[in-house]
Amino acid sequence: MNSNLLEAQKAADKFSWDEFIAINDRSPNSKGFRIFEEWKDVHEVYLPNGENPLPWKEHAEVVITDTNQAALEQDNLPGDLKDRRSHKIWYQTLMNEKVFEYVSCAGLYKSDRQASLDNINLPSGSMLLKAAWREITPSERSRFISKSAFIGIKTSGNRIAKRRTLLGLVGLHIVQKTPSAPQWIWSTFEHVDNLSGNHPNFCVAGSMKDANRQTTGSFPNRLQREERQFPNRDLDKLNERERREWKAKRSKLQFYELIGTQWPMPRFGDKTPPQNRILVHPAVLSNITMESFVQPTSTCMGCHASARTARMDKYVASDFTFTFAKAQPLLKNPNQLPEP
Repeated sequence: MNSNLLEAQKAADKFSWDEFIAINDRSPNSKGFRIFEEWKDVHEVYLPNGENPLPWKEHAEVVITDTNQAALEQDNLPGDLKDRRSHKIWYQTLMNEKVFEYVSCAGLYKSDRQASLDNINLPSGSMLLKAAWREITPSERSRFISKSAFIGIKTSGNRIAKRRTLLGLVGLHIVQKTPSAPQWIWSTFEHVDNLSGNHPNFCVAGSMKDANRQTTGSFPNRLQREERQFPNRDLDKLNERERREWKAKRSKLQFYELIGTQWPMPRFGDKTPPQNRILVHPAVLSNITMESFVQPTSTCMGCHASARTARMDKYVASDFTFTFAKAQPLLKNPNQLPEP
């Protein structure tokens, strides 16, 4: 790897830690919640029949129901991830105020409004999070960024049976759009106990041959991390430095590590490259809690470049986020066009 790429990667990784620290700061505007806890869950925004979402500072009750990963090794097996206790991991997507105001003001929570547009371009400063939560016991709370929340399981008739539980953060994707990175900067963090320690969050015993496979029923998934294509010793040093600093401050941030940062590279000779046709570095990046079964081929921007709006008669890229496809009501068109 050349020195320019190394320096750019170091800067991108430091940027990732800075934003992770910032969103975990305590908000002065609300009873000590972390900044990201004030953000909108996508299910508060994309409501049935395209109803108007509540204003930014007002929140509806959120029930976390998503347990499936987006990328599977085998489509005929469940897409959920189960921890060492055979409990499912729960996934939540959150948007900051920049994204919410863009979606709300343009009416993009309505599918028919999206269907009338030829372009979606979120403003600089937009941020989206995808969090992976594991059910934890009160005795484990001291090692986790945690919260009390409702989780919900779909029952017959598509109804939701909800229950309140204590959740601990085991994985986090952060994406942020900046003036120099209009295709976003993609950062991913994990809990340090996911695969190590006295009580790993996930089952790690056995050989690599049977690791990272989907399982049926209540069988826990046995995970191992795929080897990095290019070891990042600067990242290892950065993680050690940050964790040492947060340990001295007795912060729970000491129990997290940056797995990597993916960032867009300008295409040689392309003054105005297509929004969803870019070069990225590093080419492969995965989070063991969210791309558990496809680690060798996982690429943040490569996957999200295919994201499209709710429009069915024409392929319209949705600025690298799949959240726009949640607009209601869902549109149907037998002449739906594939990605160009």
